[in-house]
Amino acid sequence: MLSDKSEIISDFRKLGIKKGDFLFLTADLMKVGYFNSSIEKTEKDWLEILYEVVGDNGDIICPAYTPSFFKYKRNKDLIFHEDMPSTSGALSNILIKSVNSIRSSHPTNSYIGFGNRAEQILMQHDETKGAYQVFEDILLFNPKHLMMGTIIKGHAPLPFHQILYSIGHNNKHPLSGFMQVYFMKNGKKRIFTRNDIGGCSDGGIKLLAET
Repeated sequence: MLSDKSEIISDFRKLGIKKGDFLFLTADLMKVGYFNSSIEKTEKDWLEILYEVVGDNGDIICPAYTPSFFKYKRNKDLIFHEDMPSTSGALSNILIKSVNSIRSSHPTNSYIGFGNRAEQILMQHDETKGAYQVFEDILLFNPKHLMMGTIIKGHAPLPFHQILYSIGHNNKHPLSGFMQVYFMKNGKKRIFTRNDIGGCSDGGIKLLAET
């Protein structure tokens, strides 16, 4: 159990995260084991930790994915918007509530973060881009990828989905073309159909290391 913010920041430093870094982060905060006297104080602490870890010139991006519906069972009330709660965990939702965060507008696979370089990437990630395009775009900035409590035995890291997309695998998923959600564009309600389902990364353990 972690006792205070300084201990968490120290652990980030031990992992090689420094100020100015571009960090892609996935987290299960319950597994991290830090909690202040209330949810509000805990959320505030995590924001302060992240800003301290990468500093004024650093950037952080987290997944902020949201629900969709089967195309033959449309839900007219399910409309993606920038404040829509994410299914990607508490940390993503903490960032969504922060006024200093930027969120991409992709209707099913948005990302949330802060920093000048992060903003540059997220502002371009809309319904015309692939669900996992962000993973390719951040390579320009020599990013680091940290998984806090999200390592699952046998599963590949999240960026693995962009690799599958690049070889045409995601478009062959059985649900490709069947999952939809509404979103707003130029004041009009539109329908988004997702054609690049990532599926499960179970089986990533079968990958061979580069030699």
